[in-house]
Amino acid sequence: VRDAPSACRWEVTVKPSAKGIGYSLYDRTKKRRQAFAKLDDLLAALEATGGVS
Repeated sequence: VRDAPSACRWEVTVKPSAKGIGYSLYDRTKKRRQAFAKLDDLLAALEATGGVS
């Protein structure tokens, strides 16, 4: 069961992958998903877009 839709712009997904853990960042306003192998890369991308300060 999923929760009600969120008003948040960003959605972060963490899943096991063949190489360890995979991360993805979904921008709800642009309906675009980016995949990352490292959490640091995901956070850097989020910071670059102004999503984190």
